[in-house]
Amino acid sequence: MEAARSHPQTPLPPLHFLRALKELRSLLSELSSLTYADQLWGIQTLRSQLGFAFQRPSSLVEPLNQVDLAACLLDAICEAAEVGWGGLREQAEVAFPIPSLGADRSAARIYELTADISDAVGLWRQAGSSRRL
Repeated sequence: MEAARSHPQTPLPPLHFLRALKELRSLLSELSSLTYADQLWGIQTLRSQLGFAFQRPSSLVEPLNQVDLAACLLDAICEAAEVGWGGLREQAEVAFPIPSLGADRSAARIYELTADISDAVGLWRQAGSSRRL
């Protein structure tokens, strides 16, 4: 992600956040074609939140909206990881000779994006609390 600004109004610049969310949405679609992740409650909730963010990208200018979406993302990804993304679909073997490799690649990138977004929110919160002291 982009280097921190001196006094950021939001955890991430809205356009960078939107780009990360677009990549995330694409990765979730790919992973859902290989696994049963789309049946997990957290992933369904995350997809709903992503849908709202894409319908109203201006909502990402609000810091609280970014923080809430980052929390939803972290919850969904942690839940999915705990249950192995719902397991591999049988027809995934058609898309990838070794479906677990495709799922592992997608999941690894989702973990990276989630960590980057979570780190940015954490740094933003720290910066805000230090300015109040």
